[in-house]
Amino acid sequence: MFAGHFALAVYVTSFPQVLIPLWTNIVGCILPDILIGFLGGYKDFALSHGVVEIILWGLVYAGIMAACNIRGARTRFGFLTVWSVVFSHLILDIISLPFKNPGIGIPFIKTGDMSLGFGLEYTQLGFALTELFCLGLLAYSIILYRKRLPEKRKAIAIFKGETTSFKNVPETIKDTSNEDTVNAYV
Repeated sequence: MFAGHFALAVYVTSFPQVLIPLWTNIVGCILPDILIGFLGGYKDFALSHGVVEIILWGLVYAGIMAACNIRGARTRFGFLTVWSVVFSHLILDIISLPFKNPGIGIPFIKTGDMSLGFGLEYTQLGFALTELFCLGLLAYSIILYRKRLPEKRKAIAIFKGETTSFKNVPETIKDTSNEDTVNAYV
């Protein structure tokens, strides 16, 4: 499932409007798994993988990235992008981890008994299908990222103020109302 987490981080970062560095989204997509080691391991799985906890960890991580002045993270769009990459971890884990398996299922909140999950990774066919899907998504995301890299570099140069010229800049980056500013998404 790590391939799926990385694929979503690369896919989100591939868009020219997203100025967040790739490393920021990669760390964000695996943040709940990183936190397992710091928060007591799998015995306290809910502290890192609970629904409410992932929402809060995403807000904390996006806030830290904005406070550290990471490129693009201080805008509302950038903050939401960083938060959504952390939240995407939950969506993929709900697909793969089992429902109502104490200690392994996705708990709704640390103190509750309710858990979520389809458990696709715990059947042979489900495991094969989810892993093939995740690997395919990762390959597609890398190809898309590399294809859009020139557009992204232009958008970053405009964001940094290195150029105000909109010559040869894709329409997705231009602001049609005022050619002196970057698109409102940036």
